Amino acid sequence: TKVYLGEYAAKDKKLIDALAEGLYLLHVERNGDVVSMTSYAPLFARKNATNWNPDLIYFDNERPYLTCSYYVQQMFGQSAGQYYYGNCVTYEGDEPGMEQPLADSHYGQSVVLNVKTRQLYVKLCNAGSEPKTAHLNLSRFGIKKTAVKTVLTGAPDAENNYEQQPVAPTTETIKAQKKMSLQLAPYSFTMLQFAL
Repeated sequence: TKVYLGEYAAKDKKLIDALAEGLYLLHVERNGDVVSMTSYAPLFARKNATNWNPDLIYFDNERPYLTCSYYVQQMFGQSAGQYYYGNCVTYEGDEPGMEQPLADSHYGQSVVLNVKTRQLYVKLCNAGSEPKTAHLNLSRFGIKKTAVKTVLTGAPDAENNYEQQPVAPTTETIKAQKKMSLQLAPYSFTMLQFAL
């Protein structure tokens, strides 16, 4: 039996809420063999004419306003896979053998392999106020020499509304290593994409 987890959302549209949704989706990916779909709700709302808050995308007659949650959803939507690996990432300060994400933690990880596209996705969330160091061990995979790193970060109360400067992900190409450490900024969601 496959499971569809529908209509979830945090109560606001700030970055910290988007990171909470990202932590939730990290848990969902642990059960990707059973959970076949998820959906955020509601999806669209016209500026100053909403019946529900939050929504994923706001719009007016001129343009859309993509929320922080939209960008987290986008990263997960572009990185689905068939296999989950729970022991490839450890966080500095964790006890040996601890597997993230924990139910009560403000940080977590997911490593997912898409066998059709030959892409490995590493997702790292730090919803805390302090930097966090993640250690990756991808020795079991034959990764290529470069990877694409996408980071969404900002102030915890930042939101992509009509007055504020938008919070949007930045992307760069980095050198890929089978064993590497990453410093995760406070209030950040990071995705690494490795070609196999």
